[in-house]
Order: sequence, then C-alpha cells, then structure tokens
Amino acid sequence: MGDEELSTVEQKVADSVRQAHALNLVNNYLLAEIVRDLADAANNRHDYLVGMFERISARADHLPSRNNRIG
Repeated sequence: MGDEELSTVEQKVADSVRQAHALNLVNNYLLAEIVRDLADAANNRHDYLVGMFERISARADHLPSRNNRIG
C-alpha cells in the first residue's frame, strides 16, 4: 500500500470515527432528555433516578468486558 492509499484509508477511518462520535453524542443527549422527562413525571424524582442508576449499574456488571469494567 502506497502513501497515497494509506492517506485515503486514514481519512476514511477518521471520518468514520468522527461520525460515530457525533451519533454517540446525539444518542446521549436524547437519552438524557428522556430520563429527565421520566424523572420529572415520577412521584419522587430522586428515588426514580437512584433506582435507574442501580439497574443500569447492575446490567453493566454483567457485560462481557474485561474485568467487568466499562471504558
């Protein structure tokens, strides 16, 4: 593979990473708004958020990742 081909491949990879990052940000913002709306509708906002965090943490503990860590 020549330098020009390598440069083209690197640019495509960089574009793909930028697009994936942008989509991840949009998903995070969207989910944050949904969680805020759900928490605002709950009887006890704090308890709702605590319960959600605990459920998400429990699921994350079961992920097939190295040492069960995220990140």
